[in-house]
Amino acid sequence: MADNLDKVSVVIPTVLRPELRRAVQTAREQHGVATEIIVVADTDSAAVRSATDLTAGADIVISTGGRKRGGFARNVGTDAATGAYIAYLDDDDWWFPTKLSNQLNAIRNTGAENDYVVGARVQQFNAGERGSNGRPSPSKLISSARPIEDYLFRNRAPTAGRPSFFTSTIFASESLIRTVRWDETLTRHQDWDFLLRLQSAGAKFIQVPDVLAAYTAGSTGSVSAAVDWEASLRWARQWRDRWSPQTYADFIAAQPLRYAVQSKSRLGVRASVAEIVRAQRIPSALSMAFTAGAIVPRELVLRVLLGGKQPPSTKGMP
Repeated sequence: MADNLDKVSVVIPTVLRPELRRAVQTAREQHGVATEIIVVADTDSAAVRSATDLTAGADIVISTGGRKRGGFARNVGTDAATGAYIAYLDDDDWWFPTKLSNQLNAIRNTGAENDYVVGARVQQFNAGERGSNGRPSPSKLISSARPIEDYLFRNRAPTAGRPSFFTSTIFASESLIRTVRWDETLTRHQDWDFLLRLQSAGAKFIQVPDVLAAYTAGSTGSVSAAVDWEASLRWARQWRDRWSPQTYADFIAAQPLRYAVQSKSRLGVRASVAEIVRAQRIPSALSMAFTAGAIVPRELVLRVLLGGKQPPSTKGMP
């Protein structure tokens, strides 16, 4: 039996999608690690009471009352956690059986487990399809000395294997996780924001090279297909003075400028270009490819990136 010091609190925010049952089951079936599974439903309590088949296997089930969004739900789950470590799992993703034990070994091997956030590679799937849609992601792992923003955003390429640190792979000591809160006001980029603020609190990042989780692209209800250039640009400006100018220019080109082009917003294009000019850097060709892709129908882009399979129309990739 795993020692209690190995206990991992698993926080699963949900809107009670049917896939929640699978997420809870794969968290419960982790090998060699004691788990405390905390499901936080962003719905009213009546909906939670009627969905016991989805939450079966969870140790704690909490209702937010509804319409509070993922950041709030993750904070609630984190506050309720009693494990020595905390891991997050989205309700439409799932884990492979050795996910937590591999990450626990990796963090202990650092010799400074309260300083590190551990991620992993994922296998990507389209919602509603059984087969994987491509190679494991990310193709290139982060180096512990590299700033997380440079890894994620510098030369950001429009490919499925681009540098990523998926929310459903985040694993860290509870003491490190509790140094920051998920920003409950954000409508997008919540995961990137959380990682950046962990870094500001002194965290370093490593990724296990093995594929330890499955990430679902195409789930109904995700904000990742939204083209809200204003929210993206507003968020980026908060970090402008803390990122290198090149990283900032690449992010603006790949995210808010792309959203502005997609939504045909002249105001958004002008505002985004002004930010790039202010950075005094030319965005990388790879980052500009994101914007070029905004001119092509989104589903066609996804079909190319995901190996020719038909993507769902309800949600794209982040």
